[in-house]
Amino acid sequence: VSPHLQRHPRFLSRAAEHMSRRLQDQHVRQALEDKVLQTKAELQAASHRREMEAQQWSEGMLVNDALRHDRDRAKAEARRQNAETLRSQMEEVRFRNKKDKKDRHHEQAGYWGPEEKSPQDPEVHRDHCADLIKQMEVDQSRKVANKTQRLRQERQLIDNSMAEMSQDRLKEREKAVQHRQVLTTTWQSQQKIKQALDTIDAM
Repeated sequence: VSPHLQRHPRFLSRAAEHMSRRLQDQHVRQALEDKVLQTKAELQAASHRREMEAQQWSEGMLVNDALRHDRDRAKAEARRQNAETLRSQMEEVRFRNKKDKKDRHHEQAGYWGPEEKSPQDPEVHRDHCADLIKQMEVDQSRKVANKTQRLRQERQLIDNSMAEMSQDRLKEREKAVQHRQVLTTTWQSQQKIKQALDTIDAM
């Protein structure tokens, strides 16, 4: 039998009842209750979400605190190891310096002066001293001779300068005398000319 023949035809079925908004308000109450349930579910979900976020934040803080504690402990351990390493190095250096100082004190001091020379004949030293004395005497006599010659040259220059100055003064004096004679002769000539003019004017 076909499926559509196993039930009553739609036109033979009873009509469904519809609520009237004016006569029945169950649907309004149902809608309000559904809205209240929806709001309650949303508030519960939001509260649950906030609780989860707070829990995650708390767990994150705990993890951060644990990581910070582990990091601080690792840093403290590293500083302690560095301090121990530095302390051991300082002890090693102090021990080595002490040992070197002790070894130096026990070592025999060596000779750091000039090399020893074989003894020489005193006559050679005496001859060498005599040669040096002669050379010093020659140098001294040469210095005296050079000084005497320099003084002689300076005196000669002074004498020459004085002679030139005397000649210059003599020439200046002669020029002055000649100039005075010229002036006198000129004045006498002018007087004679003046007298001759006066004689001519008197005639």
